Amino acid sequence: MKYVYSCIGWLYLWTRYRNKKKVKALLIEKYDNSYFTAGALVAWKTFGVILFGLISLLILTVVGRILYDLIS
Repeated sequence: MKYVYSCIGWLYLWTRYRNKKKVKALLIEKYDNSYFTAGALVAWKTFGVILFGLISLLILTVVGRILYDLIS
C-alpha cells in the first residue's frame, strides 16, 4: 500500500506543479519530504469527497421519495 500512495503522491505533485524546484519545496514544506504523505492525503481527500457526495445523494433520494409519497 505504501508504494501505491507514493505513486499517487508523485503523480499528483508532478502533474499539478510541473516544476522541479516547486515540487521539492512543497514536498519539504507540506508533506514532510514524503511522496507517501502527499499520496495518502490526496487519496483520502478524494475518498472523502466521493463518500460525502454519495451520502448526500442518498439523503436527497430518501427525502424526495418521502415528499413524493406525501404529495401523491
